Amino acid sequence: MDICHVGSSILQSPNNGTIHLNKILHVSNAQKSLFSINRLACDNNVFLEFHPDYFSIKEWDTKRMVLQGRCEGGLYPLKIDENK
Repeated sequence: MDICHVGSSILQSPNNGTIHLNKILHVSNAQKSLFSINRLACDNNVFLEFHPDYFSIKEWDTKRMVLQGRCEGGLYPLKIDENK
């Protein structure tokens, strides 16, 4: 797959947390957007918990919830409310 662009973004979670996405690779013919869990954790000083029905992202130091989402069809989609 060819990489068309490399960029970064900052997402605001519903819990007023900020999620930094660095070194985003844009692949125009990719069917889905995928995240590197390791990069997400390292860039944001967070840890992720995966459970059968949901996942959570928490701050490493405070254990404060940054984002929580549901499992959908065996995948854990990262959904951010764009209206915030």
